[in-house]
Amino acid sequence: MNRLIRYLPVQAKYSHNSVLMKKDITDVRPVISEGYNFRLANQNDIDSIIAHSEALVSKVYRNRLDHGDKCYCLLRGQEIVSYNWVRTSSCCVLCGFSQGLEFFPLRKGQAFIYDFYTYKVYRSQGLGTIIKHELLQYLANQGIREVYTVVMPCNTISMKINLKLGYTPL
Repeated sequence: MNRLIRYLPVQAKYSHNSVLMKKDITDVRPVISEGYNFRLANQNDIDSIIAHSEALVSKVYRNRLDHGDKCYCLLRGQEIVSYNWVRTSSCCVLCGFSQGLEFFPLRKGQAFIYDFYTYKVYRSQGLGTIIKHELLQYLANQGIREVYTVVMPCNTISMKINLKLGYTPL
């Protein structure tokens, strides 16, 4: 069930232990809760994510955008509460980081969903499930039929959400 990915970025050994998961998304229905909106992130949203105290280094987000990846947000009013990134060229670990690794090329109709994040103040409210469900429905409407994600086994919350939504470990 666990996939161990090893590679050598800059002469150092790196080990990443993750579970690669897959889901067919031919029949997904929206579940958006009242008071929340889901959308493709615009430039103001990206700037807000970068400026947030829980953000990664801004270069990571810029690298993702330069690669053609897209960010989708769940908002309460105009405030981002959760976001998720999507790539349609390949699956990867550490997407956007200098030591990132693309390990599985994707075909037309496939997407890789990664960096699923809900801000700490909004956790334990079911919002992670909502954004992932909305994203699946949005991608299905865009012609995507199969999605992949990678979850670290120690991230039990993300693992539970993905299993609840019907992802299957490979």
